[in-house]
Amino acid sequence: MLLGIISDTHDDLAAINEFFQIFEAKQVDLIIHCGDFVTPETFTYLIDKARVVEIPVKAVVGNNESEEDIREIRLVVESGEYPVDMSHDTYDLTFEVGGLECAICHGHDGILLESLIKSGDYDVIFRGHTHRPLEQKVGETQIINPGSCCSKTLGAPTKDRGIALFDTVTRQVDFISLD
Repeated sequence: MLLGIISDTHDDLAAINEFFQIFEAKQVDLIIHCGDFVTPETFTYLIDKARVVEIPVKAVVGNNESEEDIREIRLVVESGEYPVDMSHDTYDLTFEVGGLECAICHGHDGILLESLIKSGDYDVIFRGHTHRPLEQKVGETQIINPGSCCSKTLGAPTKDRGIALFDTVTRQVDFISLD
């Protein structure tokens, strides 16, 4: 399976349109969003596009969604109208795909991230938050951060905007620049 990995969209609808073009061209089977949609409207925009192109989404929220935003996002997920999977608490999600045990977390909660890594239960952990692409291995766990796909962070241009593709068979990561 080919996974499209994104994080830190920060309400950048143009970036969402941009990576969907890439994901469609590459025939991505599943989208992983590592958090920081920021508003429920951005979350709904993304998953509505996913529904149209029939690519399921697994996602978590990050540190930029308010508690009210999280409640609204949870209502959208619970409606069952969209091809999206989030855990009840929305901060981490574990699942199996392509024979791999996987986890997603935003990465802003260092204790949560470290506990996922130290558990040794996961083949792959997808994370975001730093806005920098990263692939590393800790023990047998592969950790992947696609970087940020948004064009601006706190009003300043984002450096090294990008997304990632992950092949579950080869476990190869391909970082794709959006600059």
